[in-house]
Amino acid sequence: MTETPCGFASGHLGLKRKSRPLIMHHINSLAYFRADNLFVLGDKRGNIALVEPSNLDAVFETNVGNTTIQAIGVCEAHRLVVTLNKDFSVTILRLSDGKLDVIASINGLEHMVEDGYQVAFSESQEIAGTTAETVIFIDSGGIDRCDVGAAVRDLAFIGTDGVLACLEDGKLIEIQWRHPMSSRTVFRSAGEPIWSLAINPDNKTIAVGERMGRIVILNRDESGSMEEVISTSSRIPKRMKWLNREILLVVHSSAIDRISYIEGKWSHEENFYNGQSNTVEDFLILENGRFLVGITYNKLILVWDVATGELLSSSYWDFDYAKGMLLEKNSKNEFYVYGRDMVMKKFCLHDAQVNCLKIFEKTNS
Repeated sequence: MTETPCGFASGHLGLKRKSRPLIMHHINSLAYFRADNLFVLGDKRGNIALVEPSNLDAVFETNVGNTTIQAIGVCEAHRLVVTLNKDFSVTILRLSDGKLDVIASINGLEHMVEDGYQVAFSESQEIAGTTAETVIFIDSGGIDRCDVGAAVRDLAFIGTDGVLACLEDGKLIEIQWRHPMSSRTVFRSAGEPIWSLAINPDNKTIAVGERMGRIVILNRDESGSMEEVISTSSRIPKRMKWLNREILLVVHSSAIDRISYIEGKWSHEENFYNGQSNTVEDFLILENGRFLVGITYNKLILVWDVATGELLSSSYWDFDYAKGMLLEKNSKNEFYVYGRDMVMKKFCLHDAQVNCLKIFEKTNS
């Protein structure tokens, strides 16, 4: 294993926008530098590209080895890119003067799985990433790692120095990653893997989703102890997001459930946003909370009224198995969708209808 200090430096550096046509092989991961309005794309051959959203031309391209880049995260404050790679490695690059330079790497990690890759950032811009059973922590002092014994399905920062991680073995663990590093189990499922979590804006209420069991709402006290407040049914909760402090939206296979806290009581409305389709892969809340837009595994974009749950429109745009969505910088209704076929598309929501603004065609290497 090779580890080098990160030597973080803050501040934004000007980019030289000398672009050229993008050539990549099977785009597999995507992140977004909002301040610079640049995408960072990773493919199945270890290529990384800084890309102009307006035309998908490459500003800069580099390679981290003959490996699939499974996940990418960016740190705006420190101008960093982190890649989690299928060859048991993590690569950290710095954005400087329009280029990405490798500044640190970790090799020889173990226990990799096909889909156990996540990246998260704290408010003060420390980084946590996972390659299945190993959680990586990165800050100005360097790189640390914590082996957790099971595949990590989701993770998020909590408080000033803690990270919550959902594990395939049914545990929710909290890692205190300031030195000395320690971890403890704060919740345990009855037997199902925990696939997702969402932290309420109050930073005290935690929602976790079992793969085929329950959604559990937990309350975290000042000591970090978790108390179960309510549990309800769940099925394949790939995504969950708090709409606000009182409403949690949770993928329920081909629909999205709404779990609300009203007048001191929790209520669960199953299939409130009914997709009548295949698995919902991701969703965004647009136009200041008026509309919910979701993408499904069978290539549909669905639009619901947030307040009523009414399905307002359904569009088919022929992208291959959508993987994720990103909101356009400084926009309330424009967003991007990318999938596994090297095609990315930009959409606009207008009068509850989804309009395709631009198609970024794939190119072959």
